[in-house]
Amino acid sequence: MYAPPTSSALYVYAPPIKAPPIGVSHIIVDEIHERGMNEDFLLIILRELLPRRPDLRLVLMSATLNADLFGQYFDGAPRCHIAGFTFPVKDRYLEDFVEATSYLIQPPQEGGKGSGRKGGRDGPSSHRASQGASSDLSSPVMAISPTDGLEGYSEATRRSLANFTGEKVDLDLVQKMLEWICTREPEGAVLVFLTGWDEISKLHETLQAHRMLGDASRVKLLPLHGSMPTVNQRDIFLRPPAGVRKVVLATNIAETSITIDDVVFVLDCGKAKEKTYDPVNKLACLLPNWVSRAAVHQRRGRAGRVQPGVCYHLFTKAQHDAMNEHQLPELLRTPLEELCLQIKSMQLGLIAPFLGKALEPPDPLTVANAIERLQLIGALTENETLTPLGHHLAALPVDPGVGKMILMAAIFGCLSPVLTIAAGLAYRDPFVLPIDKKQQADEVKRRLAGAHCSDHVALLQAYDGWRDAMQRGSSFENPCSPHRITPISTRVWLDTMHLHGLDDRKMHGLDDRKMHGLDDRKMHGLD
Repeated sequence: MYAPPTSSALYVYAPPIKAPPIGVSHIIVDEIHERGMNEDFLLIILRELLPRRPDLRLVLMSATLNADLFGQYFDGAPRCHIAGFTFPVKDRYLEDFVEATSYLIQPPQEGGKGSGRKGGRDGPSSHRASQGASSDLSSPVMAISPTDGLEGYSEATRRSLANFTGEKVDLDLVQKMLEWICTREPEGAVLVFLTGWDEISKLHETLQAHRMLGDASRVKLLPLHGSMPTVNQRDIFLRPPAGVRKVVLATNIAETSITIDDVVFVLDCGKAKEKTYDPVNKLACLLPNWVSRAAVHQRRGRAGRVQPGVCYHLFTKAQHDAMNEHQLPELLRTPLEELCLQIKSMQLGLIAPFLGKALEPPDPLTVANAIERLQLIGALTENETLTPLGHHLAALPVDPGVGKMILMAAIFGCLSPVLTIAAGLAYRDPFVLPIDKKQQADEVKRRLAGAHCSDHVALLQAYDGWRDAMQRGSSFENPCSPHRITPISTRVWLDTMHLHGLDDRKMHGLDDRKMHGLDDRKMHGLD
């Protein structure tokens, strides 16, 4: 059985290409529809392996597989459909909810300020666009008017939906849907799909202050994020006491990676954060984008595991129908430097021809940009041979630029602080940036940076201050407050360092005895 590997784990799949494994009769790759970079890379290797092992059976599994595409890639491989049992799930699109509740969507405020309600904490529902990053404006969903396909709906619903932009997740709307479920629907846990920790934490804080949803005797609120420690994730699987409704605020980690068996209701914002790459400008960014219809199908299926369920969509039926059928593969929308290093370290030949064998090959310009950057930092020679630096970078599960920083820190004897910075860069900005206190948070960052005026120094000083406070026995949240660091970020900081081996205990091999070939003459481009 195959589980999505890290880049370092992919190394085990190189030997079978030239020396097929003995004693292995079947290889099963599950959730192949997710089309991660490592999965597509693995498919190239497996397709190269099959002619050398005609007795080997490769099984690709998914509930939303594009069977035609995969079948053609593997020379007309036979298909097998196994019907699985799930309970029926009803769809409630945005127009259905607005029609039933008379929810009023107001135009976004000038300047993009946060959303709010008139009439107090739990007063009459109205909406203003929530603060957050805009989604991909090139999505076909953005070409659809929110009033399309509303035949048979009231004029009030049409007027309300005419103000719906869909560019940002409306957290007020999510709260209103939760109110509706908790007061009108039968028992059952609720799973809310959001785009990231920022939305999860903001909504969690808002719900905790709500008169009903914040009442722990009636509602159990549980955040779920892929970077949270496992011990905190376990709580979501526990059933609450009788009379208490469990509400899980999650990212797309709950789409396929885990199953919460008591979920009956799903709230789907229709978006997920994706890394995208512009090969012309050589820029990568992480922004919320509309998901595919296949992802929507996966999410709604979470509601029908134990009994008939309901999926509330924060988008219209017309917008759903305009979504791409499948998500754009990661290989086509992300930088390729780390993957290129793996190709060379596994001795799979020239990079561009190898990636040309992919199920859907990446843009040649993206490949050329990756090779050029690796040559610029000294990881590859002009003829694509790995340098000593390149061999070491291929063993580090981080961006090559960050990896080179770590290696140089080992050489110059400042590994520990640089590892802290690297772990911080690998996750996200740990500083809290609430809308009403952004200026205060920025001032804290400037104070931590000191005369260096460096974001990296600010990261290091913030982490050191938090660690010192923890060692003095302070509670977890308190030491974060003076520097405005989120508690989740400090937990994730530690988890990232241990997960990637970015700590002094696991990086002890980066010393003069182990850094073979890395001297000033061979660390290309450092002068």
